[in-house]
Amino acid sequence: MLLTISAVLSAGVFSQVVMAPANVDFGTIDRHSERVVDLVLTNNSDKNAVLLRYEFPPEYTFIVSSKEIVPRGTINLRVKFNPRSKGVTGQTAMMWFSNMSKPLEFGLSATTEYVDNADNPACPDFMSRPFMEVNNQPITVEVRDILTNQIITNARVRIFSHGSIILDRTTDQMGQVQSEIHPGYYFVHSEKTGYAEADTSLYLNRRSDFLVLYLEQATSLQDIQVPPAEEFPTANEENPVLTSSDFSIDRFLPNQIIFLLDVSASMKQKERLELVKVAFKDLFEMLRPQDRVSLITFSSESDVILENIKGTDKTDLSSVVNELKAEGMTASVKGFQVAYSIAKKHFITQANNQVIVISDGMFGNADQQTLIKLAVKAKESHVKTSLLSVRGTEVANENMKILAVACRGNHFRIDNPDDATRALRNEIKQSCLKP
Repeated sequence: MLLTISAVLSAGVFSQVVMAPANVDFGTIDRHSERVVDLVLTNNSDKNAVLLRYEFPPEYTFIVSSKEIVPRGTINLRVKFNPRSKGVTGQTAMMWFSNMSKPLEFGLSATTEYVDNADNPACPDFMSRPFMEVNNQPITVEVRDILTNQIITNARVRIFSHGSIILDRTTDQMGQVQSEIHPGYYFVHSEKTGYAEADTSLYLNRRSDFLVLYLEQATSLQDIQVPPAEEFPTANEENPVLTSSDFSIDRFLPNQIIFLLDVSASMKQKERLELVKVAFKDLFEMLRPQDRVSLITFSSESDVILENIKGTDKTDLSSVVNELKAEGMTASVKGFQVAYSIAKKHFITQANNQVIVISDGMFGNADQQTLIKLAVKAKESHVKTSLLSVRGTEVANENMKILAVACRGNHFRIDNPDDATRALRNEIKQSCLKP
C-alpha cells in the first residue's frame, strides 16, 4: 500500500517537507493483512532536509530510503504495524527535519481484528520488497433530490484538490459519477439548473468511497442562491480588458497585495476555506514577477505566513495555501493591524498597494468601529482595502459592505466555485488597471 501523507501544521507554520493526506489508515487488520504502508516525503525547500530524530509508537517500525532529502527531492518511507491487541487504535508519529522549526506530525490508525504476537517480523527493506506504486481509489458521487430522494441525472459534479479541478462530469442515468482517484481529502460540488447548489468535503479511502449530495429544487428563480449583480463591480463583467487573459505591464500596474485571511473555526463551516483555495489557485496562475504578495492569517492569533514574495514564486504560494487549516476564534483587529503594517513596510510607489480581507465576516460588534478606523487611515496612506465575503450571512455581508464603503474599497463575495475562480483575479485586475 502506498500513501503520500501530509503534515499536520499549527497555525502560521509552513511545512518544508510536504506530505498528503494527513493520516495513515492501515484499514482493517486480519490474518492476511500485510500491515505495511509505503509513503513519499517531498522536500519543497531550497535547503537539504536531514532527518534528525523521530518518535513512533512502539507498535510501529519504519525504514527510509535515505536520511537526507535534497531540495525539491523525495525519499521513500516504509512503516510496518505490529498490533499488540484487538480494537481501534489512533496514534501519532513525529519526524524532525533540519529545515523545519517544528516536527512533521501525522496520525496512524487501524482497526485490528487479528493479533499474532509470534508473527511480528521487522519492517521489510526495499531490496527484499520493492517500493509499491500508488493505487487509485474508486469513488462514486450520487446526486439526489432532497425532498423526493429521487436521483438527479445530468447534474454537474466537480471534485477539487487544493483548489484545482481534478474531475468535472455530469451524472449518468443512475444519478452517479464514478471514477478512480488517489486517496486523500477532496472538495466536492454539484449543481443543476433549477436547484440550489450543494457541496461538501470528503476524505477518500477504502472505507469512505461513496458520497451522496442532495440538491434542493427551487420553487422560483429567487430561491437559487446566486449573488446579486451589484456585488460584483460592473467593470468585472463588461470590460473586456478585465475578463481577458491579458495581464501585461503595459496595461496593469505592479501590485503589492497583502491577503488577510480569516482561518477561524467558522471558516471550516460550509466549506468556506475550500472555496478560498479555489480562488487562490486561479489567481496564482496570473501573477507576474513584478507583483509582490504577502499572506497573513488570523484566528485566535495573527500570523505572517508569507511576506513580500514574488508573484512567480508559485510553489511557495501553493504549498502554504494547501496546508491552511481553520480553527480558533476571530481576532480580526490584530490581523488588520499586522496587514497594514506589512503594507506600509513594503509600500511600492506607482503601484497598486492593496489589502484584501477574506472572511465570512463574523467580526465582533465591538471590533467594527476599530476596523473602520484602521481601514480609513490606511486609505489616507494610499493603501486600498477590499473585502471578500465567503458564504457570509446577511448580517455579516452588510457589516463588510459598511467597512468597504467607509474606506472607499470594494466588497465582493463568493458562494460557489465559479465565483471563486474569478473573484480575486478580477478584483486585482480592476484595482491595478492603468488609466
